Amino acid sequence: MTTKTKYRSLSISLPEEVVKRVDKEAKRRYQSRSDVIRESILINLMPTYTPTKAENKALDEARNAYHAGEFIKLEDLENEFK
Repeated sequence: MTTKTKYRSLSISLPEEVVKRVDKEAKRRYQSRSDVIRESILINLMPTYTPTKAENKALDEARNAYHAGEFIKLEDLENEFK
């Protein structure tokens, strides 16, 4: 079941130089000012995820396997299904 996120509008004042940087980034990303500001706030205020011990172990094993050459390239995998 998917829940719809509720949004509220805020009015904020920012220094002109910050607005210029937001506008430049929005243009670069083909996004709105609101999108850039929203993402920046979420990145800076939301808690970060800390992997569990089991997840860290799996990540370490995957990295080691990759460095040992134990992997399949995506194009090779795709060819298996053609």
